[in-house]
Amino acid sequence: MVGARHSWWLVLPRLYYQYIPEGKEYPLLCRRLETILCNSREGFPKEQILLDWNEVAEKHGYVHVGTCRVSPDHNFLAYTLDTTGSERFILQIKDLRNGSIVPRLPVDGVVSLAWAQDSKTLFYTISDENQRPCRVLCTKLGSDNTDDVLVFTEGDSSFCVDITGTKDGKFITVNSNSRTSSEEGIFVFFLSFEYVCIRYFLFVMFTFIAFIAGLCDRCRQPISWLAKNTKACFWSTIFFGTSLRFILYSHECSFK
Repeated sequence: MVGARHSWWLVLPRLYYQYIPEGKEYPLLCRRLETILCNSREGFPKEQILLDWNEVAEKHGYVHVGTCRVSPDHNFLAYTLDTTGSERFILQIKDLRNGSIVPRLPVDGVVSLAWAQDSKTLFYTISDENQRPCRVLCTKLGSDNTDDVLVFTEGDSSFCVDITGTKDGKFITVNSNSRTSSEEGIFVFFLSFEYVCIRYFLFVMFTFIAFIAGLCDRCRQPISWLAKNTKACFWSTIFFGTSLRFILYSHECSFK
């Protein structure tokens, strides 16, 4: 791999990496198979270029790729793209099997991305006119953005919203943060968008106080619902200086 400022991450059975080729201004996003069988019998695995920032820059004169997320089945790449310098990113989805861009109407102001386990459902956040990420939407591959579902809105202008998938792939977390407090929701996307466990962290008299708010508005129940419907699942408190956080363990956790 010739170039500078390279980084990599392993998502078996593939190794993903990004680097700036020598003499180029922008990076490449690549991958290759990374298995013992492949390395021992076939030599060094063949590199597949997933996204070339330089090609996009040649076409538009400018490029800034914000976020890249590969689907769990390794067949699709979702990424945000700014070609004007406005820092307003559009969403694009690339089919890695044939290199084509999945047709869809443009979505402006996309910030963060997270794939569901089925590799057909993509969550994304949208920013408002002040570039504050405030809404979470869900789209299905093969549909345009007119069919996208709004699943969360942060009405408090002091909060910004971010989304991410858990390491085990079972949940999508929605994180709403301000300078003094945060809120986190967990979408159980294989059941319904309605099942959300929310945690609040409030700053009161220089002490972080955490309490359970229950589920979402349409199915608000005590937290015993979570304990009743999960296995091998428990809460613990972790202290980070003055910050108190609750961690929901999802290892070997399954819904009845």
